[in-house]
Amino acid sequence: MKRDSNKSSTVLKAFHVLEAVSAQRTPASAAELARELGMDRVTVYRMLRTIADAGYLVMDPATKRFSLSGRILTLAAPLLESDDHGRQVDALLERVAQRTGETCHYSELSGSETLLTRRAKGQQLVAVDFQIGKRCELHATSVGKAILAFQEADFIEDYMKLDLVSYTPHTIAAPEGLRKELQTVREKQIGFDYEELSEGMNCVAVPVPSMMGKVEAGISISGPAFRLTKRRLQELADIMLSEVEVFKRNRGADL
Repeated sequence: MKRDSNKSSTVLKAFHVLEAVSAQRTPASAAELARELGMDRVTVYRMLRTIADAGYLVMDPATKRFSLSGRILTLAAPLLESDDHGRQVDALLERVAQRTGETCHYSELSGSETLLTRRAKGQQLVAVDFQIGKRCELHATSVGKAILAFQEADFIEDYMKLDLVSYTPHTIAAPEGLRKELQTVREKQIGFDYEELSEGMNCVAVPVPSMMGKVEAGISISGPAFRLTKRRLQELADIMLSEVEVFKRNRGADL
């Protein structure tokens, strides 16, 4: 096949490397990415360093492993801010924040993790305010479970086969326990996190469907456990569910 002189194969390879880093659950080395992509390790390493120098990857100097930086989100910011879906999500977050007084986060499914892409700040002085670009494993957070529970059975079973990390003694990492937890999430359409990601922090989340009814995102509220008691989390969940219903009607989606 004739080569197109208007295209750069090097740039295409660099994008493949960047996408491969994005798909990893943990920071990756050049050797690991080279094996996955079928590319030369030295070439991959040079591309990784170049992308890191541009600010879109972060390299751990001790391990020479790479992960995405928050700057990667700036590339999509104009698109996210301009589309109608984004505006409706922002309106949803603002309504929840105003009704609850809590900061509300919007996270999307990204591989086997959640990626926080939007938020609306509340008025609480003592709050947990995750930054845009924050990634978390699905089983260890309320929003992760709210999304994971509505994925296809094969996706869930493949996720169960991963080496699931227990961040605290309360993390539900055992497959049997996680399956039971996800069943409860499906029934109630609410995900709870009782000090499972971090001790002293509780969270609640509900799924947010796309126009086709597919769950690839969710909204969540996090805060200190002494303030976000089980009773308060349920109150917050009821508000979040009611606002998501408004969102769904506006989008014409039905979970």
